[in-house]
Amino acid sequence: MFIILKAAFLFISIVVVLPIVFFLLINLFGKSFCLTIDSNSWLAKTKVKWIKSLLKKTNLI
Repeated sequence: MFIILKAAFLFISIVVVLPIVFFLLINLFGKSFCLTIDSNSWLAKTKVKWIKSLLKKTNLI
């Protein structure tokens, strides 16, 4: 019976608690990180249309 309770506790902590902690940390520290792509980079100069549209939609270039 103790093993079942232990397994249930670990499962709940993995499924519920860890994602909450992960997203809270992203919320706290994510404001100090920024991803930008230089207009001279190979990603900005690519000819692949879906990559270019994705970069423009997310305002990375």
